[in-house]
Amino acid sequence: MRNHITLMVEAVATVRATYPNMTDEQNDFIQIASEHAMTSIATTGLNNAIENAREDGTDESKVRDLFTLNNLTPDSAYEIVRDVARMVMHTWNIPPKYEAGQFGHDFVMTRNEEGCGYWDGGYPNDGEYLTMIAKRFLPWHCTADKGGIHVYAM
Repeated sequence: MRNHITLMVEAVATVRATYPNMTDEQNDFIQIASEHAMTSIATTGLNNAIENAREDGTDESKVRDLFTLNNLTPDSAYEIVRDVARMVMHTWNIPPKYEAGQFGHDFVMTRNEEGCGYWDGGYPNDGEYLTMIAKRFLPWHCTADKGGIHVYAM
């Protein structure tokens, strides 16, 4: 199984073909933002799965083993990178002011309405606009099984 970094790099290369004018700076920003988005999604999915396991009386360790980033499916990696790239390219006049990892994390949190994100103070003058754009995307949901971590929008 390929690790999440390999999947992310492959997905960024595929997405880059969609944006022929993408600069190396944008490519690097998207790659870092995507890695942090993947971590945020997997962490949120894990937390939800642990909560469900506790309610069901399931062994939490079995759930934890499923939610490692190296279990991310190729389709899920592509979906994350594609949407992060869309967000970054649509708002490129804004992200360079901010740290790429935080931008990717906040994209997930805002999009999924997790209670924090672009709007909560880290983006002076830009938070409302970034929030409006992020909320145009459907929330991501994350599940995991022996086939890997599956991320899908719905």
